[in-house]
Amino acid sequence: MENNLPMLITSSHRNHFLRVEIQTSAYKKLACCLMFPAEYPRALILVELKSKTLASRLLAGLTSIAEDEARKFLGRPQVQ
Repeated sequence: MENNLPMLITSSHRNHFLRVEIQTSAYKKLACCLMFPAEYPRALILVELKSKTLASRLLAGLTSIAEDEARKFLGRPQVQ
């Protein structure tokens, strides 16, 4: 049976910043950078997705989805 779960690596974290790398194959790798404002969780987190292999249009769409999901949890922890 093939393992289809992505590999998650927390590559960097500080008080107001978290970077997680998600890799499903050698050709599908994504870095998710989350920046937490001082007013968090009353303010939205800033989401930035980066990839050398995925199209910028796809990254923009995924970023929009992530921001919409975070808006649903405004005032509560947006990342768990």
